[in-house]
This record gives sequence, structure tokens and C-alpha cells, in this order.
Amino acid sequence: MAGGALGGALGKLKARRGGAPGGGGGPVGEPCGGGGGGGGGGVAGAAGGVEEVAGLPEPAPPRFVEAIVWRCRNCEKECIPVRDESRCLCGHRLKHHRKPGEAGGRAWACKQPGCKCPCFFFLVAEGSWMLRCRCKHKGVEHDPVTRRCKKPNCKACPEGGFDSPWVCNCDCPWSEHEQLVVQKRVLSVQEMLQKEAQAPEYQNWAHIQRGRDAG
Repeated sequence: MAGGALGGALGKLKARRGGAPGGGGGPVGEPCGGGGGGGGGGVAGAAGGVEEVAGLPEPAPPRFVEAIVWRCRNCEKECIPVRDESRCLCGHRLKHHRKPGEAGGRAWACKQPGCKCPCFFFLVAEGSWMLRCRCKHKGVEHDPVTRRCKKPNCKACPEGGFDSPWVCNCDCPWSEHEQLVVQKRVLSVQEMLQKEAQAPEYQNWAHIQRGRDAG
């Protein structure tokens, strides 16, 4: 009896897994956003006879938001990511500036009381260090509207306002960089995990084994 029951259970399992490999599924099995070759988030309808999972949610459609990027015109790459905590010439953070679609005024203008900053101006900063102008004064010591130095008797500030002699890690001067508003795709949690898993420090087993053979 036990053998018959076990055989019946195995038969039902095979029936559930039946059908041609790669059948059904369709878009449900595609990685979110249609990203590249194999693996990804594919489950249903994948090649090799992978079992379809009932009730698997449809991948959410890609979502885009307007974002500020700071990129090099020579290298054509985003050198430093602009985040909510990034500083503006007015001294306030990006999170203190109005986002597109936000009520109350012009997009990217500062929302802090009394601040006249008309538009976020990315200022390279790290900890207590902050980008300085050719006049030797910090970026936040410049007027966010005219971009001219606010220090009394400062005559070294360029006529066009804030300009820095600083050279980026890409070996290009500050003047070769530009601030742009672009449409950025919001990654799903699944895509973020996949991106992390593809990082070199995870892919290179030698790094993971580091220290095992020490001594």
C-alpha cells in the first residue's frame, strides 16, 4: 500500500511538471526591464524544463523619474553621483530643493525659508571638505543667484561667478563637467540584488578566499 501511495504521488508530481520545456510562461519569465543574457529573474517558461510557478506576479513596468546628474563632457560618464545629501551653492542639500511636480514653485529651486536659490547647483564636497572657487573661497560663500563671491572686498572671483581649478578623479578639470536633468530608471529590488551579485568582489572567488592561505 505504501509503495502504491508513493507511486501515485510521484505520478502527480510528474504530471504537474509535464509539457514541453520552455512552453507557456512568456513575458512572466523575462527579467524585469528585459536585462540581458540569461539568469535574471526568469522562472516560468525558462529553457531546460524549469517548473512553472503558479501565481508568480507579473513584473512591474519600468518607472522613470527626473534626476540631476553631474557628468564629464570629455569622459562622457557620471563622475560623482548626485544624491539627496549633495550640497548646493546655496549651502542646502538637494533634498531641500523642490522636485519636479512638487507644488509651490519652480522645480529644483530651494525650499528653505529666506533662500533665494533659483536652481540646484551641484557642489562637490566630501565630509568637511568643500570645493573652492579660484578666489580661494568656498562654494557656499558665493551668491546662489549671481554665483559671485559674497566675501567683502573679494576681487579674485571670476566675472562669470564661481569657477574652480579643481581636477576630478577622471583627470579632467571641473570646467569640463556639466549638470544635467535626465530621466533615470528606478531599479526594482530584484534588479538591485542582481547588480550587487555581478560586482567583481562577488564574482572573483580569489577575493572571497583571501586570507585562507595566509601563513
